[in-house]
Amino acid sequence: MFDNIRFSTYYTKQTLTGANMRELNPFGGEEPDYITRGSLFAISGNIKSLPAIPVSEHTMEHSYYVQTFSVMTCDEKYYTKRKDCDSYLILYTYEGEGVLEYEGKSYPQKPGDGFFIDCRKPHFYKTAGSKWVHSDLHFRGKPMGSVYEEYCSINGPAFREPVTGKYQNMLEKLAVLLSVFSPYREFQISNLLSNIVTHILVSTSENAREGQSVPQNLRYLIQYMENHYFRELSLDFLASFSGISKFHLSREFHKYMGCPPKEYIIRLRMQNARFLLENTDMPAGRIAGMIGMKSESSFVQTFKKRVGATPGEYRKKYTHSGPLDAEELE
Repeated sequence: MFDNIRFSTYYTKQTLTGANMRELNPFGGEEPDYITRGSLFAISGNIKSLPAIPVSEHTMEHSYYVQTFSVMTCDEKYYTKRKDCDSYLILYTYEGEGVLEYEGKSYPQKPGDGFFIDCRKPHFYKTAGSKWVHSDLHFRGKPMGSVYEEYCSINGPAFREPVTGKYQNMLEKLAVLLSVFSPYREFQISNLLSNIVTHILVSTSENAREGQSVPQNLRYLIQYMENHYFRELSLDFLASFSGISKFHLSREFHKYMGCPPKEYIIRLRMQNARFLLENTDMPAGRIAGMIGMKSESSFVQTFKKRVGATPGEYRKKYTHSGPLDAEELE
């Protein structure tokens, strides 16, 4: 796990609290005020951390970026209690046990368990036993708000996946990007963070729907949408195709697909736009027409909002970084 990653390791000689964090500063560099401000915590054990790389104002405004990443081995004294922290956190457990209290509910954490929370909301987590080994990924990104709300609407903050699963594989790729310089690293990190969140969203949605058979008319509709996403597909047309009312279609579609029909069409269009930008030299205006966007300007605006870069910026990144692998095309 995290082989060949050069972490900065801090073994606590005393319990870290808000009072002595500035002096001891285990994260290196500047004190992470966005994490420690207004927090009550006691870190007892050791911290292996990677300093976040500097990010541009453009990245802060339009993309995802890492604030801190660490792997912590904590004893029974460890806890964190805070709110109003401008950060999102994905915490994943490797050994021992912990517990999260968030929005009035309690979520036990055992090996293979994780949670994804908005740290602006009040939250409390601690060791539940004598030892808790977990990774902490703090990150931000203005596009994250709607994605996070969608995630929480499915099954709350918790998720579960084997340590040998895809989440850990992507997390280790992220650790490599943070520890070794590479061209266009900000774009690569943003793209990987997006894929990590998408993976958790999709896997959580699949688990939430496990055992639920998608109705046949909805399966036919989804197949039709995936084959005709470039056409003008109004909710009236989709409801007529399915043989049910618009209200019932919207509710059932969200239940099984985790999003409204209109959102699914946009995702299909952006997915195919990425493929065309990566694999062809077609101009943005032509791609806009091929995927069903009304104009080049609306395509550019939507693509930038969803991907964090304009079509031209995205293509430039692809040209310099080489083809995306299969995992990145999710």
